[in-house]
Amino acid sequence: MKKVLISTVASMMLAGTAMAGGDIAPVETPVVDPTPVGGFYAGLGVASNKASWDDGSDTLTNYTLIGGYEFNNYFAVEGRFTDTMSGKNDIDYVTGGSVFLKPQYPVFDAMKVYALIGVGYTKVFAANSSDVAKGNDFQWGLGASYDVMDNIAVFVDYTSLATGIETIDGFKVDDEAWTFGVNYKF
Repeated sequence: MKKVLISTVASMMLAGTAMAGGDIAPVETPVVDPTPVGGFYAGLGVASNKASWDDGSDTLTNYTLIGGYEFNNYFAVEGRFTDTMSGKNDIDYVTGGSVFLKPQYPVFDAMKVYALIGVGYTKVFAANSSDVAKGNDFQWGLGASYDVMDNIAVFVDYTSLATGIETIDGFKVDDEAWTFGVNYKF
């Protein structure tokens, strides 16, 4: 009985190797390079800038220059400069610069929502007057961007640029902007 069992096991082992045929090669998983994330970007925006004071407000059209560095999908640092393209009745022009920390969250592959948290300098010039409001202030904003191509994204955001900066005459001025623009990723 012992001989029958040994011969049965031996024939099963030989049959298994005869069926396999050929060499056994390991399975290799292909390496897929992830889409590069991060790097420098630059942009241009058009802003509807609203300056408000004690007894009125005025809306101007500004251009905004943007430069930044994206560290990953969740964080960037951004600088902005804005200046007026066309003045209105009470405000001649608004100019300023900002530096923001930009926490962001990818909603899906092509879209991100973000916050802007930083400091900046704002200067508001009154029309027909020597009255100027200027000062450094905490600035913040919220926005969303959408990648229309690999290196090009469009964005829209709201920023609060100044709260209660004073003029020579004692007026307190607030400044806020809605900006629509495009960024190019290098």
